[in-house]
Amino acid sequence: MKQFGCVLLVLCALLSSSCRREPAKATKHPSFFTKVKGIQFTEVRRAFASGLSFDQQGFQLEPGWKMKFLSNDSVWLYNPLEDRNYKFFVHYDHDSVINMARVWLRVKRVSPDIIKFQLLQVEGKNISGERSNIYMTFYADRYMKAVLHRSAEDLKKPTKKDSLFIAAKIKKTGNRPDLAFAAREAVRLISKSPAIKVEKIKVAGDILSGHDPADEYMYPEYRILIKPAYKDFNYSFTATIDTLGILHFGRSTVYIMPEFEESQKRVMKGIMEVYLQNLLEIYPGETLGMKHCSEITLHVKGIKK
Repeated sequence: MKQFGCVLLVLCALLSSSCRREPAKATKHPSFFTKVKGIQFTEVRRAFASGLSFDQQGFQLEPGWKMKFLSNDSVWLYNPLEDRNYKFFVHYDHDSVINMARVWLRVKRVSPDIIKFQLLQVEGKNISGERSNIYMTFYADRYMKAVLHRSAEDLKKPTKKDSLFIAAKIKKTGNRPDLAFAAREAVRLISKSPAIKVEKIKVAGDILSGHDPADEYMYPEYRILIKPAYKDFNYSFTATIDTLGILHFGRSTVYIMPEFEESQKRVMKGIMEVYLQNLLEIYPGETLGMKHCSEITLHVKGIKK
């Protein structure tokens, strides 16, 4: 669904064991980075080949790298979660393809003000043209301050093109649950009764445990406790919330034997319509300030006494 989902690719570099090959044995490497030695760069834009930072599923590419080249073949990369830099060697492959921090890149532009990379997906020994469709733009910190007079935070904001894309997508999808897409600002569920408690499940950006920071908005999950309930139960299912805050049942997230599927589905829909729709204040998800249909997963537990 999403490509290169981790916003902080530096962390992937530190912890993953993805494809790696020895640097080419050429006697002389291209001097791409000699001219930018010692200059601090910050990534200000990460976008697909379309120029958009969003894909059709609602996943948003976000710039996260900071770097400073120490020489033509070594670089400091900043890890924001640990607030520290890590040193990596730059391995040259062929033409303008390099590998640093176990990430494959094609050098598109290098100047004292701007660096541009194409992020490559390598499969075996081949570059996937179809999946290598993400581009990274870096500005020198001094260039932003002295020439552009803009901060990195300002430059990282979604563009007008991104906003128009989301607006058009919302207009097309309307309130159809089958056309829902992930919301950057997730659905909010607020209890209106002491009989129901809601907890949004947090997802830490921990590569070691396989969690992607984007999972929290791409696949939002909520724990709901109902007490007292008409009987003890425990169900997990998906639901789509439309722009009016109406819940639409999706599917069970656990296997149900075929002979019990319809009856269990009716029970889950009943719990959703009787308890959740009436006892919760439901606010739809939003992207760039615009409301739209989005899907969530609910883990609902009922206790009779």
